[in-house]
Amino acid sequence: TVVAAAATALYITSTAQTLMAGSVSSVVNVQARDTYGNIATGFSGTVSIATTSGTMKFDTSSTGSFNGTVTSITLSAGAGSFYFKDTTAGSHTITVSATGLTSANQVETVNAGSAVKLAITSVAQTVTAGVVSSVVSVQAQDTYGNLASSNAVVSIASTSGTMRFDTSAAGLFNGTITSITLSAGSGSFYFKDTTAGSHTVTVSTIGLTSTSQVETVMAATATALYITSTAQTVVAGAVSSAVTVEARDSYGNVATGFGGTVNLSSTSGTMRFDISAAGLFNGTVTSITLSGGTGSFYFKDTKVGSPTITISAAGLTPASQIETITPAPASALYITSAAQTAVAGAVSSVVTVEVRDAFGNIVTGFGSAVNLSSTSGTMKFDTSSTGPFNGTVTSI
Repeated sequence: TVVAAAATALYITSTAQTLMAGSVSSVVNVQARDTYGNIATGFSGTVSIATTSGTMKFDTSSTGSFNGTVTSITLSAGAGSFYFKDTTAGSHTITVSATGLTSANQVETVNAGSAVKLAITSVAQTVTAGVVSSVVSVQAQDTYGNLASSNAVVSIASTSGTMRFDTSAAGLFNGTITSITLSAGSGSFYFKDTTAGSHTVTVSTIGLTSTSQVETVMAATATALYITSTAQTVVAGAVSSAVTVEARDSYGNVATGFGGTVNLSSTSGTMRFDISAAGLFNGTVTSITLSGGTGSFYFKDTKVGSPTITISAAGLTPASQIETITPAPASALYITSAAQTAVAGAVSSVVTVEVRDAFGNIVTGFGSAVNLSSTSGTMKFDTSSTGPFNGTVTSI
């Protein structure tokens, strides 16, 4: 009788396996052998099991829990076995080792399962308005996120009404491309948008779970100024409501990166500006500084009319708005015609009267009676040069 010598090495005696992700393998057989290749039946030690896959799990039963707690087996009479399960597709090396023995390796192959979902595998992007994105990569994946074979037509959509797609970074982005066709489970596209904001891109196809990703579109460089508040009608001497200003890019987005100085001017020589409704309005404020592409100011004028306010900044298209200044409440009466020298008994030329506010503006809305009197006891008034001048007219 010849018995095996002491164990010197471990061997995986079952053949390398190819299985689907998430499936339990066939049995993996391990032997401890002596120098001559004989099973060392006297060996009953512990054998550690390891793998290059971070998701592979082992168990001593094909119906085990494969929860990661089994990392070794105990050989009996130089032999033992285990099973493995993995969710990551690829070629993964299993190693069995024991103290004092030469270890053994075997490469197992895990294939992806059937496609069940779509995934955008590229990272979310931040892109300037009007600029083409980097490539957006799409995959059909199995339950475990492995690339799965599929030639499906995948629809592309966005929550932004101005986002356009193309299969080339040099494409037209004219709105005609709304889908891509996967090849071996993979595909890609590019996007371009002119509207700043956070927009969700969704890829979908029949039979697979869709997926979405939020892309960020930032405003381009400022090209023009805008007055975004409505034109105002303000009483002379009163402070306006806030006048809001924006710097925008060529697509109409607020250029949040603009923080420059904006000059203020008016066609009215008496209009004054301030950055606060409680400001002095003393003529020292002639510009404002925008922050994040926006700003505001107030105005006050004492002259009735329709003055135009213009905002301007170097390199940007200016903006204008017509405001309306109405009279303040009536405060005084004025005889605006010149003093007259009249012959006794003759009718004077017309005497003109105006009602004005505190700033000298004619109060066009004033319609009350104005009393007439004279230091002469014989002067008579009338509203017509042919009137009877009989003393009955004492007001107009």
